[in-house]
Amino acid sequence: MIAGLLFLIFRGFELTLLIPLIGMLSYLVHGYVKSNLLTPNYILILFIVVVLAGVWALGTLLFYRSARRNGHLLALVDLGILAALIAGVVVLRNIAGASCSDPTSFSGYYQLAPFINQWSKTCNILKASFGLAIVEILLFFTTTDAQVQLANSNSTT
Repeated sequence: MIAGLLFLIFRGFELTLLIPLIGMLSYLVHGYVKSNLLTPNYILILFIVVVLAGVWALGTLLFYRSARRNGHLLALVDLGILAALIAGVVVLRNIAGASCSDPTSFSGYYQLAPFINQWSKTCNILKASFGLAIVEILLFFTTTDAQVQLANSNSTT
């Protein structure tokens, strides 16, 4: 009972944080598409993972009643999303030490051609995306744990 409530609360919070994360990353991807340039891997990987995580979080939240019977499968998919989020954060890790007032402080600044005139805004968006992705990692770990506990309690009854 408590694990199920914990799962619902944290999954709702995940979804709440995924929405602005998707918006920020889609702003960056749109800038590259509009400029007819390839989106850098450090943006594209995190964007794809976050969109998939958002769809997964929404689906499991809406269909919680039927999905809770397959707790181990849900936990396994959550672990996969967790690993992909970790990979996205690792690829974007260079933004953590970058100065938003100096574009050359970021090793991938040369790839930010569509946004070079707006470096401060772009840097802040990337840093916010980096931070929110780390929070999402913690939230997905919590919901994975709650799913395993829920599946174990359902299998004993």
